Amino acid sequence: MKRLKITSVMLSAIMCVSMLATPVGVMADETPSETPAVSETQTEAAEEKEPEETEKQASVKSEEKEPEASEKTEEPEAEEKQEPAETEKQESEPAEEEKTEEGEEQVPQESVKNKAANGIIHSGITYGDNGDYVKYEIDDKGKLTIKGVGQIPVHIFGKDEFEKETIEKVKSIVIDDKRITSIADNCFVYFTNLKSIKIPGHIVKIGSYAFRYCENLETVEIANGVTAIGSDAFESCTNLKSISIPDSVTTIGDYAFYECQSLASVKLPKNIKLIDEGLFCGCKSLTKISIPNGVTMIGDNAFGGCSSLTSVVIPETVTLIGYVAFVDCASLKEVYIPDGVNTIGKSAFTNCTSLESITLPTGLTSIPDYLFSGCTSLIKVDIPKNVTKVEGGAFNKCTSLTEVNYGGEFGKLTISNNNNGDLFKVAINYETKSTNSLTASGKTATVKYKKLKKKKQNVSRASVITVSNPKGAVTYKLASVSKKKFKKYFKISSSGVVSIKKKLKKGTYTIKCTVTAAGNDDYKPVTKTVTFKIKVK
Repeated sequence: MKRLKITSVMLSAIMCVSMLATPVGVMADETPSETPAVSETQTEAAEEKEPEETEKQASVKSEEKEPEASEKTEEPEAEEKQEPAETEKQESEPAEEEKTEEGEEQVPQESVKNKAANGIIHSGITYGDNGDYVKYEIDDKGKLTIKGVGQIPVHIFGKDEFEKETIEKVKSIVIDDKRITSIADNCFVYFTNLKSIKIPGHIVKIGSYAFRYCENLETVEIANGVTAIGSDAFESCTNLKSISIPDSVTTIGDYAFYECQSLASVKLPKNIKLIDEGLFCGCKSLTKISIPNGVTMIGDNAFGGCSSLTSVVIPETVTLIGYVAFVDCASLKEVYIPDGVNTIGKSAFTNCTSLESITLPTGLTSIPDYLFSGCTSLIKVDIPKNVTKVEGGAFNKCTSLTEVNYGGEFGKLTISNNNNGDLFKVAINYETKSTNSLTASGKTATVKYKKLKKKKQNVSRASVITVSNPKGAVTYKLASVSKKKFKKYFKISSSGVVSIKKKLKKGTYTIKCTVTAAGNDDYKPVTKTVTFKIKVK
């Protein structure tokens, strides 16, 4: 474009020169032939040197008329630049689509590169509130490693359309940063392929619904340091088989293990004060549970539907058992209710079809509606003298009931006519003490032979015998030793301390001991035989 404009200027100049040259030729008649020759030569020279002169004149023009030259020079550049700009605008939508497609294609490309290096198939960073954030990596074996600061947020992988696809890759979780302090509510909901999780001690709280519907979760390790487990935290983790909760935990929210249908055993922390509502409801594989001493209340529906539960130990500290607390516990054969319990909710033991006998606590003043309704195997009931009323349907459909003992006087107990027909069929024994609730079992203790060679050894009662719920003073007495000739080496004090004489040979000795609870005004005395073992090695 520049050269075309400059050439037109030159052509104009040449034409002016030729016009001036013509009159000169006419006036100089003597040399007419030379004039045109010179003109042609100059013209040819001008035409031959047109590019050089163009560039020189362009440079001269740019110096002499700098503003105009700059304008002329920039105009075509501006025009050239505008063309691609207009093209970009016109093609902006396809371009964005191409970028989106390229972005989608880049994910597997990066994954392949990372996988070749260290097995990482997905990684990123997610920000929460108050400066919290997490960095995450998922390797090709499905292990999710989490680092960061503060709380692990809900939607750890963001809220995009690929979140579900990413969640399905996770099989295990490792939290590898002491700066992370808690797990948010709903954090790992529907991580359906998750099989194991290790929760370190620097995690203070596990949020509500944190692992809800993690249906393939099998093992959970909770380290000492965690203090709280939120409501429904492990709800419907249907493959969770066992969990040990450290003593640092002081609160467990309601329904935390609701419908954990494979959960067979649980170790509860000693510092909790409440078995909250629905805590183990629907845990149909749970076979036994020991409630820690210090718990004061068993909430509504806490063990409802635990159809495999055969026994439960309720500590003396409990004062309240909630509504339908043990409803539909079809395998429950025995349950001890301590005397400190003064309130039992309606239908608490409804449909406990394997329950054969029950001794009610002395702190109870009335038996609530439908308390033992549908307990078709219930044969014997001991009612303490402080109870004055049996509410409607308390013993409804107790078709096997044959013995009812009441510790109070005749005429003191009022029985509702509403659905208590089976109770009226039984001849109630008045002013009869309740059965002593003593339970005892043996253990194995070990004694070192080297020490026994020098002097006798004492073994504490707690090391060989576990005693629960006795009524009245408890005493112990040696009954027998498996090897009769060695009976002289053993002695048991009335308080249960086992003394072993020195020089006893190496071996295992099986010992039988009688445990007697003397009873009191409300309970009969009882004696039970317990077997324990002493190993000398």
